[in-house]
Amino acid sequence: MKNFVIPVNKFKYKNMKEQIIELMKSFFSEMNKWERECGAISDASETEDLDMDKEYRILCEKKRSIFAKYCTTKNVQAVSEYNMSWGRKGDYKYDNERMSVVELKENKDRITVITQRQKPMPEEHRFILLNEDEQWRLDSKKRRMIGDKTWKTDYL
Repeated sequence: MKNFVIPVNKFKYKNMKEQIIELMKSFFSEMNKWERECGAISDASETEDLDMDKEYRILCEKKRSIFAKYCTTKNVQAVSEYNMSWGRKGDYKYDNERMSVVELKENKDRITVITQRQKPMPEEHRFILLNEDEQWRLDSKKRRMIGDKTWKTDYL
């Protein structure tokens, strides 16, 4: 699969906003696929005799692989089978009808991307990308209801 991590020195180019959005869409897409896999295994465990420890280890490795591709080192290291959670309905699905980039700011070693969505509830997400090893990588996510002033920490 194409690696969408963007080298830092390419930020000044004309299509940088589109490249950052593509990076995020790729991350959301892979996480959506992972979440659906988690949901399917969880559903199957209700009717089948599965080795859930083994299944969690496999899911953990898949998540770690996705994070290694898109996220900062601290996020990759934080992935553990003991702290896994996922959205049951594909929370990471990027859909321009549901989520759109409304602001993108750059400084020397940080990019801030603010997205908005109206459904299932009107909220904003603030993603921080950091320059790590000369590449832009997702570092953190915060959210708030549209109109609120306080951002709340959320999981990538």
